[in-house]
Amino acid sequence: MNSLKQKYLGQYFSGSAVARLLFELIDTTQVYSAIDPMCGSGDLLVPFVEKEISVVGNEVDLEAVQMCQARMPHAEIWNSNSFSINTLSRFNKSGYDLVITNPPYVRYQLQANAKEYLSHEWLLIDDIIRNLKEYTESTKSLNEGERQLIIEELGRISGLSDLAVPSWILCMMLVKNGGQLAIVLPTTWLTREYSAPVKNILSKLFEIDYVVNDANSTWFSGKAQVKTSLLLAHRKTKREKSWLSYVDLYKLAGTKSCLTANLPSTEIRDLFSNEIFIDNRLSVRMVSQDAFIGSSNDSSWLSLLGRLANKDSLIKIGENKIEFGQGLRTGANSFFYVQDPQCESKYYLDVIQNQRSLGTRFTTNAGSCKLLYIQDSVTNRDFSTLEPKFAKHYKSLPYEISEYIERKSQEKKGEILLPELSSVRTNITKSDGKRPPRFWYMLPPLTQRHTAKLFLPRVNGDKPIVRYNSNALVVDANFITIWPSNNSRFNEYSLLALLNSTWCSVQFEELGSVMGGGALKLDAAQIRNILIPYFSDKDIDALSSLGKKLARQQISNKSVIVEIDSCILQAMNTPDINWAMEQLEIYRQYHINQRRHERNNY
Repeated sequence: MNSLKQKYLGQYFSGSAVARLLFELIDTTQVYSAIDPMCGSGDLLVPFVEKEISVVGNEVDLEAVQMCQARMPHAEIWNSNSFSINTLSRFNKSGYDLVITNPPYVRYQLQANAKEYLSHEWLLIDDIIRNLKEYTESTKSLNEGERQLIIEELGRISGLSDLAVPSWILCMMLVKNGGQLAIVLPTTWLTREYSAPVKNILSKLFEIDYVVNDANSTWFSGKAQVKTSLLLAHRKTKREKSWLSYVDLYKLAGTKSCLTANLPSTEIRDLFSNEIFIDNRLSVRMVSQDAFIGSSNDSSWLSLLGRLANKDSLIKIGENKIEFGQGLRTGANSFFYVQDPQCESKYYLDVIQNQRSLGTRFTTNAGSCKLLYIQDSVTNRDFSTLEPKFAKHYKSLPYEISEYIERKSQEKKGEILLPELSSVRTNITKSDGKRPPRFWYMLPPLTQRHTAKLFLPRVNGDKPIVRYNSNALVVDANFITIWPSNNSRFNEYSLLALLNSTWCSVQFEELGSVMGGGALKLDAAQIRNILIPYFSDKDIDALSSLGKKLARQQISNKSVIVEIDSCILQAMNTPDINWAMEQLEIYRQYHINQRRHERNNY
């Protein structure tokens, strides 16, 4: 498959193993009509065709449609955009017994690129939302209150949303009353802010039956480097509190199958309907749907959280006038990062580029790499092109740097010259007659997020560690940067202590995305959701003192972390602090061991 086409269309086909497991968990005795509105090559529909259930498939990519038609010659397969008005009008307005799909995952930045691979209409997020609102008014599968709910939630979808979010909402609208929903989705969906509209509709209109996790990331191994889940639910016929089966399913060691392979569907459903643990093979827990949707995707953390603190007394760290961002993205590291500068230091800044240079302390020093940072000087060639009135704004660069720039300007990344890379061209500003021009080798002026006093890696093999950037070095985009606003009650030392606590370390594990190979990936939006108690001024002063102490320590020294944990738990009025610290450490280590297990099975 064309890799760019796969990326821009969000094509990660499910495969027969995922399709078969979903099929076995669905109560097919109640399914007479099934639809996959984003059916890809038809993997999820094939088992239903084999059972002679009436199916409809729709797919935007003609090549995939042809694959579908070859596999299921008697099925009804459409080649269209599921969000177009014409396609929406073709859907059964009374809904379907089963809606099943593996929706496309296309980041908003890439959505416009898909149209070059299609022969017909491709819609951007704003058009999709407008069409879905129009469809909501016409469908018969919703009553007036449900219709209003969905219109409101469609209005909450961010323009920065992944394409999967409106896909999920469309699928939920297509399920008839009492019908079933089955979706393949990334495990991290519940922790993402953009999924809030999906969670709200799901909680009000559906009872979740199963959430089955690909515990060691093997279902899409080599395709999508993310942990995946299956969610199965049915439309509510009455209002009642429900419990769902939360399943971690492992591939059997040395085989290509999982524990449920070759089991009859009735046995799989029975197996997944009771709490059970089979080491490194299967874990089933019964979880309250309200708790599952309302907080984290792990019932053990919910239980522990409830024993440590009153959840209503906790607030998100992002609500404390604390800023989170990403370090410097140059767009051409091979040019802007220089290992051995040959001339004046004024054009080179110390930089923290990657984890290799971080050292073993909580306070980090600069590595050997330097950032070429030019603001008020230009090459001799560019100086000669300046209008006289702008020449006074610039100096001529030293010969060594001018020569380096000229040489690198002929270097290519792939087939594109470095100055012509889309991420580098944005540095260029033509003169408007009032301001002088800027050139491709001039990075934008640095901001606070580029030199923040605190940072941590976005990808972590072991425990995420927040470090102190004492000399305000430039921090690369490989890291998340953190700093208090001017009017925040926290300073950098109190934040250093707080964010290195076991309390926050557990939440990094809860909120982060486990990648193929067991690495934990974090982003700023996830960290903003970390829950903390309301600290008194005295508590924050104590944390600040501990942060100053921590900044002088080796990472291997755990004694200050123990003091920090105690300070946080006291602020939460936790009755038994020693027990609580022990439980937090056990739970943190459990997560890391799970990731290590995944790495060993990758």
